[in-house]
Amino acid sequence: MFPVMSLPYGLLCRLGTLSSPVEKYHLQVAGGNFNICPPTIQPCKKENCHLDAVMTSELTLEKYSEAERKHVPVDLDDDDNTLISESNTLSLNSVEMKHLSSNVFNHFLINAPRLNLQCCDTSLEFLRALSKLCVVPVKDIEFDLSLYRDFCFKSVFEAFPHASQLQFKNAYFPDNWLTEIMKIQKTKLLYLYINTEPEDVGKFEADELIEFLLAQHERVTLTLEFYELSESDEYAKMLKKILKKHLVSKDTHFIRPEQEVRVLASDFRWSYYLPQRRADKWRVEGPRVVVPRKRTKKRAD
Repeated sequence: MFPVMSLPYGLLCRLGTLSSPVEKYHLQVAGGNFNICPPTIQPCKKENCHLDAVMTSELTLEKYSEAERKHVPVDLDDDDNTLISESNTLSLNSVEMKHLSSNVFNHFLINAPRLNLQCCDTSLEFLRALSKLCVVPVKDIEFDLSLYRDFCFKSVFEAFPHASQLQFKNAYFPDNWLTEIMKIQKTKLLYLYINTEPEDVGKFEADELIEFLLAQHERVTLTLEFYELSESDEYAKMLKKILKKHLVSKDTHFIRPEQEVRVLASDFRWSYYLPQRRADKWRVEGPRVVVPRKRTKKRAD
């Protein structure tokens, strides 16, 4: 590590001049004082922001205007000393890999633990690059995969290993996707929400569902929402059969401390939970295997 503070004062001032607002901020935070990049401390203003690349090929930083009651573009220049931070939820709309090298990130700190990715790139390269721009660990991510449906869980967990709450809209899930998540996840999930068409949700077994629930946070909630699903549909009947094998039905308005699975549709709402006794027994014994009895031949008289 280079002893920056050993540099002459003039060079430290020059370092502050050459650094972008984001770089200057990080240097001063790492050093514990503004003397690393004198003569002034780098101010940082918290705003309600989002990043947008829908209307143009360029990335635009927008902040909420109380006067106009909407998000408006922020004008940023290379010589501008402006530094803005989003510390709650950051929404990104149609952002791709090329946008992450934008001048915007010389003036904008992603200090938010929650991301909302609307029609953004979902490649591992993009997600890794985005995670490196985040100042704090991201724990809550919402994906709208209308344009990028061929995503993979592995990319999400590798780029954001601390993610414990995930939401997927318009996604496609392969068969045994619950097992796939368990193999690659880095952190136990507290919440998993899926909103898509029934035919886009891959097959899973009742035992697989229990293994998944027990591998997550003790109060995990798995929510499946289907707008076009009716209770009389064959998929709904099959899903209910899977849920009823090991889980117990409960009122959707009643909160319990156990692992829970919710199914939401246009004309019904189901809620099932895993009783603690069954969970403890499963951990000890695992799935019950029924061994068929051997038939004995009747002895002839």
